[in-house]
Amino acid sequence: MPSARRPRSSATLFLIAVAALSSGLACSLILNPRDDVARCSNTDDCPSTDDNRYQAVCKSDPAAGIDTTQVDQICVAEVKTNIGCNPDNFDPDSAYRSLVDSRVFNDYACTDTPGVRGCPPEAGVGCADGLVVNANGQCDTSEDSNDPSINLNTTDFDAQDVKDQFCKSFFCDDAFVCDTTSNNCVKCDPDLPFGEGGCGTVYTQGQPSCVYVLGDELEDECAGPDAQADDPLFGNCG
Repeated sequence: MPSARRPRSSATLFLIAVAALSSGLACSLILNPRDDVARCSNTDDCPSTDDNRYQAVCKSDPAAGIDTTQVDQICVAEVKTNIGCNPDNFDPDSAYRSLVDSRVFNDYACTDTPGVRGCPPEAGVGCADGLVVNANGQCDTSEDSNDPSINLNTTDFDAQDVKDQFCKSFFCDDAFVCDTTSNNCVKCDPDLPFGEGGCGTVYTQGQPSCVYVLGDELEDECAGPDAQADDPLFGNCG
């Protein structure tokens, strides 16, 4: 005897809706509604995402040409775009503001390590074996990488590694950075300048900055759905 169908959670409904929009199936879902898709006429009709990193949005696929005054739309979960990363808006004693204020020029110095990844080439020698000079003038694994190595002594973005890690921590995703033009966390765009929504990893003495928590470690230690802006995850620079 077939087993009874298990009811789907609100989170599952959002995943269905996101998949539908991304695959171009929104039109069929709206014109032939299914009971397991959350339908709406405005965002207030949508259930909570139960994830602090996402917000519920009522929408349809614009390419479908649907008259939203006549046909219901569907609820989808979208990444929040209003997570502010300006440290000046945080309490001076907060973990985020304190770490930004504590970073100094020498934390990024390349005086003793020229030619390593994230530092300028050594005069008369160049970069260490296997590295080349990237578009930012730093030694890197590629001249034109989507995630270039950055040295903050050569930029105008103080403690950008801390600001970027704040965003990575909140969204539990390496791709997020702090856009200093909007002072919001955004997914980095390799076509934009570093610090202004562009991609890049700050290196110190040939290694990613100690403030980062990246990759599997980030996934294991971040708060995920329970993310809070006042409780960021930073590496141990002690």
